[in-house]
Amino acid sequence: MMRIFGCGVLVSVVYFFGLGITIHVLDLNQMTSWNEFGDFLAGAFSPVAFFWLVLGYLQQQKELQQNTEALKLQATELKNSVEQYKEMVSVSKQQLENESIKAMTERLEREKETKPDLYMSNLGWSVKSGGQYEYNWLVFSDGKTAKNISLTFEPPVGEYSSHFFRCSNGAIKLPKNKIKAGDVPEHFCVVLTYESILGYSYVSEYHYEHDMDGQYNLIDSADYQRTKI
Repeated sequence: MMRIFGCGVLVSVVYFFGLGITIHVLDLNQMTSWNEFGDFLAGAFSPVAFFWLVLGYLQQQKELQQNTEALKLQATELKNSVEQYKEMVSVSKQQLENESIKAMTERLEREKETKPDLYMSNLGWSVKSGGQYEYNWLVFSDGKTAKNISLTFEPPVGEYSSHFFRCSNGAIKLPKNKIKAGDVPEHFCVVLTYESILGYSYVSEYHYEHDMDGQYNLIDSADYQRTKI
């Protein structure tokens, strides 16, 4: 801006200096009226005014160009900031996903380590006397602690109907159960539910069939998906 202003001042000074020399050299007549003086000023200053108008236009164009460059620079900086923000969000999201996967993996490993394995197999009598069977059935265990153990017989098998055990880390022995030979059911189902020390609940079903001698064969079993209590 100062360069254009300085150039304008210099050109104006040179112009008026040259105008004065021209008037002196040509020995122009002196003005005899105010009208002539006004015409002289108008003619003398018109080129200068037009020159300064052009300089103002050039200055305005230069400022507009500078503003445009500044806006472009700001737009570029904003774009870079947005890209950096996206990268930061992407990195944070990936870290969060990795931490979530790691935490889930650790939970699954911990659950696997603490999951008790309770199961039942073929069931038979321990004592057979005349027309009566005595049963002492077991729920086997792998030795890991199980809580809130529940067994439900559907339909009931003699005294075996519904049993609950607060906690166990070994085999579970059901109470003695004496049944007359004519009262043993042909089929029954055992629903076994229990929890691990982490609070996961597990459900298993065992389906049995009578083999006509007081013995029961396991014909089907199913384990349901565990749930968090």
